[in-house]
Amino acid sequence: MTTPVTGQIPVISTFDHRIVLTQMIQRNASDLHLKVGRPPALRIDGELIPLDMPPMKPEDLRFIAEQTMAPKNLKEFSEAKESDFALSVPGVGRFRVNAYQQRGTIAYAFRVVPFQARTIAELNVPTVVEKIAMLPRGRVLVTGITGCGKSTALASMIHYINRNRQANVITIEDPIAFLHQDITSHIKHRAVG
Repeated sequence: MTTPVTGQIPVISTFDHRIVLTQMIQRNASDLHLKVGRPPALRIDGELIPLDMPPMKPEDLRFIAEQTMAPKNLKEFSEAKESDFALSVPGVGRFRVNAYQQRGTIAYAFRVVPFQARTIAELNVPTVVEKIAMLPRGRVLVTGITGCGKSTALASMIHYINRNRQANVITIEDPIAFLHQDITSHIKHRAVG
């Protein structure tokens, strides 16, 4: 039997991604980077810090794919050599994951997704954002470079709406990042595709 990721026989690995993701949360890292030939590296305050672990092997990264990707993501990766998905690890946290091929091997970037969206005030964004959030209809487009806070800003707006309006809010994401619990609004999360 072969795997959709590599077309090879499934592998067994001693690497446990949950241990590294737990360290990521405990050390307040924003990102985790995994690639062949390097130890796992955490991004803490903008700096990449390698963990005191052996370098990653191709079979470790293939094993992670088999353990974390849904069948549709495995198929997408086998065809496009890249896949974005959300991963919830019980007792650890929620993550956005980008799996991609680089130099013929799988590599990953994991980003922490907080369980609770921060408020607009906590983000210190202009108060006009609250006024935009209270408009009865419309679309909001937030753009910027990777890691600049687009998802965080939108999540804070949805949280504001959820606390202050009785509305039907539909999010369309790829993948779904923040999970909002209904407070006064009905929040519906939809994934592209």
